[in-house]
Amino acid sequence: QWERALGLLDEMHARGTARDVTSFNAAISACEKCGQWERALALVDEIQDQGLEPDVVSFSAAMAACDKGGQWEHAVALLDKMRTHGLEPNVYSFNAVISACERAGEWERALAFLDRMEAQRVSPDIVSITTAIAACAKGGQHERVLSLVNGIGARGLKLDEISLNVAVSACESLGMHERSMQLYGEACEGQIIPSLSDHVLDLRKLPSAVAGVAMSWSLERLAQQHAHHAKQYEGELSIITGSGKLNDAGVAVVKAKVMSVLASSEYET
Repeated sequence: QWERALGLLDEMHARGTARDVTSFNAAISACEKCGQWERALALVDEIQDQGLEPDVVSFSAAMAACDKGGQWEHAVALLDKMRTHGLEPNVYSFNAVISACERAGEWERALAFLDRMEAQRVSPDIVSITTAIAACAKGGQHERVLSLVNGIGARGLKLDEISLNVAVSACESLGMHERSMQLYGEACEGQIIPSLSDHVLDLRKLPSAVAGVAMSWSLERLAQQHAHHAKQYEGELSIITGSGKLNDAGVAVVKAKVMSVLASSEYET
């Protein structure tokens, strides 16, 4: 699609059709979707060569392209360049830079840009926070991860399914299983994700770390429910794992995680 977008832009020029910033932004966004960061940067320069001024969308899309292309330094440079054009970064601009830093393992920079957002009166959204959480988790920053996770509600934000996966995976990677369980339980109670229904647990859309937490939480919930029964529970729990990504042994990673959790439980498989 990015090649077609660039082709259309060239065709407009060949026909003498005026190309405005919106036309260039469409091409930059197409490059962003495919990680064509070099072409995205070239288009930002071309906007200026045409006597036009790139806008916030131009820079934000180019920064997102740099993020996908693993070019965090270029993303940061674009953010700083916005000031020279009299532009104020928005939440999407900052999110692109924070994501680029997270991808590169630059957790300190990710946090610095989160702070910079707030200093510039740009309110972080749930993507800003969970991306910073992921960055800190990569850097092994237990306390910072916990602080960011615990501060989500205080910021007036709520986890959705995607951000929940990020937060739970981060906590699990740092051995904070109890907090992972709390997050998952709160998400079930808040109906953010489907909870255990009719003794069926569908894990097909979950990362392996989250699937493990879902299993542990569901087994605990079943144990609590069945503790009120006088006789031992003899029912079944149906678990749907799907195929998905395979580990080195050729076993689906989610299934392997489920089997590991079950092996340490009192339930028979």
